[in-house]
Amino acid sequence: MSNYIQNQDYKVTKHSINLIMDKLSSLHCKSVYYIGYADKDLVISLKDKYDVKLSDYFDRTNKNTAFWCEGITDDGLYILDGTPIELNIPKWAEDIPVMIEGMSEHDVLILDLPIDWELYPKDYPHKLPDIIFLLGDADSSIFQTTYTWSYEGVWIGRSEKLQKEKELFEEKISMAHDIINDAEAVIITAGAGMSVDSGLPDFRGKEGFWKAYPPIAKLGYDFTQMANPALFTKNPKLAWGFYGHRLNLYRSTTPHDGFKLLLGLVNQKENNYFIFTSNVDGQFQKAGFGEDKIYEVHGSIHYLQCTNACTESIWRNHLNEIKIDMDKLEAQTLPRCKNCKEWARPNILMFGDGQFINTRADEQNKKFHNWRFKNKDKKIVIIEIGAGSAIPTIRNFGDKLSSFDQNVTLIRINPREYEVYNPDDIGIALGGEEGIKKIYYGNE
Repeated sequence: MSNYIQNQDYKVTKHSINLIMDKLSSLHCKSVYYIGYADKDLVISLKDKYDVKLSDYFDRTNKNTAFWCEGITDDGLYILDGTPIELNIPKWAEDIPVMIEGMSEHDVLILDLPIDWELYPKDYPHKLPDIIFLLGDADSSIFQTTYTWSYEGVWIGRSEKLQKEKELFEEKISMAHDIINDAEAVIITAGAGMSVDSGLPDFRGKEGFWKAYPPIAKLGYDFTQMANPALFTKNPKLAWGFYGHRLNLYRSTTPHDGFKLLLGLVNQKENNYFIFTSNVDGQFQKAGFGEDKIYEVHGSIHYLQCTNACTESIWRNHLNEIKIDMDKLEAQTLPRCKNCKEWARPNILMFGDGQFINTRADEQNKKFHNWRFKNKDKKIVIIEIGAGSAIPTIRNFGDKLSSFDQNVTLIRINPREYEVYNPDDIGIALGGEEGIKKIYYGNE
């Protein structure tokens, strides 16, 4: 037990423990259900008075039972009940799903762990407990609550409050469904979150990026350094290892069912729609949306240009699968410019990119504005999916258009950043595929 660093991240304050114990003493409960890195002092206090059940669902691999996390060793092993254990998860909230299916009936639920609310069972087989405590880094959004709180705080929620919020959430879904039905034209806007449900990686944060590309983690590069035109000159094998892997991945990926529902939706509107997306993966085209009805504001990985922009030429990437040494993430085949024979690169707008050839994107933009002009007097709904605030191109577009045009209403689908700024717009706290299904079918 001497070879570990005390990990304060998972400690519950004495004040919080007293608050919990005082609250429980006013209730007539017999059992407590605890999920997470159970705090030792709190569990000991609870065990003195109550039957404490600890979650058997701790990580993706179901290797471990949740108990108190006493610390972390120098080599990254977690100390659980005095035993160093290697967990298949980092400690960041977005990477720790906790499966809680199979929970037995209980009076009180205590959450002391970052939890991805998307994994919370929608048809929970048991009655929600009367009292729910959220500790540590637990995420109150699993219950679609509007509460925010600091690490050392304790949030206490009653089931009737949660039920009220559930009703408000269903009302928003119903309103969004009706707005879509009444619309005469549809603009579908999408960010990276739209493609995540198809199994494509999420590069949010260094940890998420490095998890998708371990060789890059060893180099210490972040996404902005990899998605940079300078890398094609400095290290073209690595640059094309990264983009070649993404190209292979996008080509082999099947768009999720949400794409199909949206395609059916716009068919019902006599195909009066346009796509406005920052995604470069070509998933909308693959799902059956018309090439002439898509504006890819950041370009497309399926088109190439010269690294040196020797001409304004852009051409379709007809290369077969790019062979990559995945241990080094280095491409073994490198495409060249069809004009000057220097290295070619994807026609994608990268960070600090002064060589991006925008002729294709400009043509798409012109078609989009022509479509907007033809529909200027019609009721338009913007369905925005998975657009984050880190690079807010898509979000800003929707917010501005719905602000300045009274005929436009925005429906924003995002599991975390679902806030809207215009009173008539609607924010839906769901992931892309699930959110699309909800607004398409309503509360059926």
